[in-house]
Amino acid sequence: MAKEKLTVWADQRVVAALKQLAVQRGVSLSETTAEVLRCAVDDAAEEIGADLLGPRLEAAIRREVTRMADRLAYLGSVAAIESSTARRMAMDQLVRNRGLEEGKRVSSEARKAAVRALREKPDTLLQDVLNRAAKPAKNAQR
Repeated sequence: MAKEKLTVWADQRVVAALKQLAVQRGVSLSETTAEVLRCAVDDAAEEIGADLLGPRLEAAIRREVTRMADRLAYLGSVAAIESSTARRMAMDQLVRNRGLEEGKRVSSEARKAAVRALREKPDTLLQDVLNRAAKPAKNAQR
């Protein structure tokens, strides 16, 4: 890389430290000063780069999180519709087979049991749901 002459004014303490470092390394004061400046510029460039990239990175992360939140909201809506549909179909069957009052009682008990199970063992139940969901996908891949 081409070099250019640079004249600087520095505190006596800094000059003394540079001279001592040059002696320890066995190189010239000029070479030592150039190396220290290069390191300082490299460090500053990393900070400047972070300052320039920070807002862009933050904006990109914000966009992705927004997309993920939108997708999650969509999936939650789909799940709610599917759940409501299944619940209505099940209730219709209960009412046909057992009558309105018995159907309501059975449905209410099933809901309470599901809520209890989620409160008691949410991790185990979630793992069961995920395992069940994965089984049809595995069979479909074969």
